[in-house]
Amino acid sequence: MLAELETAIIERLDSVLRPLDVPVFPFPANPEEWAAPVYQTQVLVGLRRRRFQEPEFVDAIRRDFTQQGAIEWVIQCEYVNLVDHVGVYSVLDAVLAALSGFAPAAPTAPEAFKIDPMYLQSDAFSGLDEAVYTYTSNWLLPITYRSDISGGQIPPVFDWQVLRLGLHRAKVDDLADEVLDQELDFDVSND
Repeated sequence: MLAELETAIIERLDSVLRPLDVPVFPFPANPEEWAAPVYQTQVLVGLRRRRFQEPEFVDAIRRDFTQQGAIEWVIQCEYVNLVDHVGVYSVLDAVLAALSGFAPAAPTAPEAFKIDPMYLQSDAFSGLDEAVYTYTSNWLLPITYRSDISGGQIPPVFDWQVLRLGLHRAKVDDLADEVLDQELDFDVSND
């Protein structure tokens, strides 16, 4: 799903930036490629992180739930100019216009994932190195996971089958001297 989303974002940006003669690439996978000099203005796209909120359970036995999340994407513009940085504004505006409200398709994403339109979280000048001005923007792609659509399957963000709880007691002024009174195991798998 992530690779498909990244490809969709790159294709969207490429269609808008091609008339400006600005190529769009994924961030290099090979660390040696980072050291390569930049001779042409370019835009790089990459996954920054995924974040998820605590699930909201919708039934009494805590099987069906909804979980909100966001996939954060980094869009980095490396603008080459020996004189000034003013020309980069048209590239930044084109990126903003291309991605604001864009909901990339991910055909192999499970039906339980709903992908909402992207929006810009922040952008800023992030550096100048040998006439290469770098601007970085962070974009959020909100997603929602619904377990009832997936047939009650726990999403990939969870990877446990048994929840173990322990009941401990200790004196208030000596918490280090605790005693385990009881331990309970709950089967949280969908089997």
